Amino acid sequence: MSHREPIDDAAWRPWVEHVAAALEVEASGVSPRSIHLTGEVASRYQRPMAPVSAAYLWGLAIATHPDRDPGDLAQVIIAALPET
Repeated sequence: MSHREPIDDAAWRPWVEHVAAALEVEASGVSPRSIHLTGEVASRYQRPMAPVSAAYLWGLAIATHPDRDPGDLAQVIIAALPET
């Protein structure tokens, strides 16, 4: 992935936990990697596709393959992106 500033977990974790509770899902599965992944898709492919490819497809892959590392699944998406 590209070199981006580290994401401050303390800044976004409370909001993620709040929304996850409202949706009745586990917040522990939410990772800053998703933010980096959407940025990669937006910058290397098309910005409007970032939520679809990074958020929806990655989440679908994680749910479909719970035995696989989410980071490895993110790398599959990144590998499918065009070179910059």
